[in-house]
Amino acid sequence: MKIESVFLATLLVIVFIATITIFAELYKPAKDWLANNFWHHWLGKGIISIGLFIVISLFGPKIEIKKQEKFLIPVLAISTMAIIAFFVSHALKFF
Repeated sequence: MKIESVFLATLLVIVFIATITIFAELYKPAKDWLANNFWHHWLGKGIISIGLFIVISLFGPKIEIKKQEKFLIPVLAISTMAIIAFFVSHALKFF
């Protein structure tokens, strides 16, 4: 396992968590599937994320870290803002 694959796994898991969180809130069968198969939808997201991280870390492509490092902060910021925006709009009944 190389640090480049771990870095890539980190980026992809951040995007996965943001995507699955919003998707599962909008599409009830997805949330139900997570809850039914993993006892709770939060556990499902966590277990899948850990598995995804391990697989990408072990078998992912070895991309130069210099090409990846410029994406970490923007990906983290966009993913965080997407989740916050979704739940704020959800609380205000936009969705």
